[in-house]
Amino acid sequence: RCDIYFFKVFAQKMRNSILYYHSISSPSRKVRITMFEKNISSIEFKSVDIIDGEQFEDWFLDLNPKGEVPVFVYYDEEDNKTVITESTEIMKFIDSKYNSKNRLFTYTDEEKDLQGMLDFLDHSSYNALRDKASKLIELNSLFQNVSEFEKEIMFKVEVLLDRIEAILSNEDRIGPYLFGPVFRGVDISLSALLFRLHQLGLDEYFWGDGNRANILMYYGLIMKRSSVLEATEEERNSKNYYLTASDERYNWGYIGFISVLSLSAVYIYKKIKK
Repeated sequence: RCDIYFFKVFAQKMRNSILYYHSISSPSRKVRITMFEKNISSIEFKSVDIIDGEQFEDWFLDLNPKGEVPVFVYYDEEDNKTVITESTEIMKFIDSKYNSKNRLFTYTDEEKDLQGMLDFLDHSSYNALRDKASKLIELNSLFQNVSEFEKEIMFKVEVLLDRIEAILSNEDRIGPYLFGPVFRGVDISLSALLFRLHQLGLDEYFWGDGNRANILMYYGLIMKRSSVLEATEEERNSKNYYLTASDERYNWGYIGFISVLSLSAVYIYKKIKK
């Protein structure tokens, strides 16, 4: 009986931590790339169906009242539970807890600043578009107030990519990645953003036709990394884009996807106007 009791307690302490995610979520993608870079096999992946509104079910709202993915539930050796709901904080937490010899988030001041810009695009720009999200579902309204879309989204992306192009163009830069020969946390965040833009056909606009040639080379490089390939496999092998008929589609869990669709609308509008 003593042996059985010990086994039960030991099994409980060995409970796997869990990442709740969805493949079309760029913040989720960043966290998954981080996990694959760290070669972590002890974390369980559970997909949350944000298309059908699973993120608004009571069990998930208990984890994150905002109804957003990703969410990371961590269990330590004493079975203490920690819940983290912001993607960059999840990435940093995982970096500190797993495989500490391979640290991804040891920021310089410039890296911190750039990471802040990338995080801003993941979150604050969606907030600015929250009131517009309902208009983005219908094609006829996608082309209304295009200048406002440009001001709120396109301008932010342009500024960020110009800065990244300047970093990549620096003759004193050592190594193929943003800040040297090592693929780091800020590279992970940038990889997720560039993949999202590419997926929606915006790569030609942002770094095609000789425009931002260094980003073009950088994107080709990061898309050869096994961690990035694994984190984007499902999307690269699917041509489906999802729209939901749920009444809750305009809530936070859906805004990220919608705001990126607006980027595509702006690009299509620009092509038509030419």
